[in-house]
Amino acid sequence: MQKPPDVTARAELTVFVSRHAPGDLREGVTERIRRVEGVIRVRDLDVHGLRPGLNDLTVDVTATVTIRPADGSDRRSAASVDEAAVAEQLADGFGVKRAAATIESIDDGRR
Repeated sequence: MQKPPDVTARAELTVFVSRHAPGDLREGVTERIRRVEGVIRVRDLDVHGLRPGLNDLTVDVTATVTIRPADGSDRRSAASVDEAAVAEQLADGFGVKRAAATIESIDDGRR
């Protein structure tokens, strides 16, 4: 079985972060994104919106994420990976309210 390609994308996300999360806001947001299934790396995080709630903070961010399509998906080749699928996988993460993605690169392991 072929391994799904790793995808690096610039993601626009709205995430919920607990007010009681350890560390600062950037660490809380980064950890929330890292917990999304398939996310390998989060970098270049830019916080550009913050709305306080009773128990959590709603944070708008832009980040570069490296993600592997979820197991069982039909996205097993670089040619079949698309931005909508990456955004959907990110949006399926716990605490992620909204996601949009622009693919920057796809690494299918062939060099």
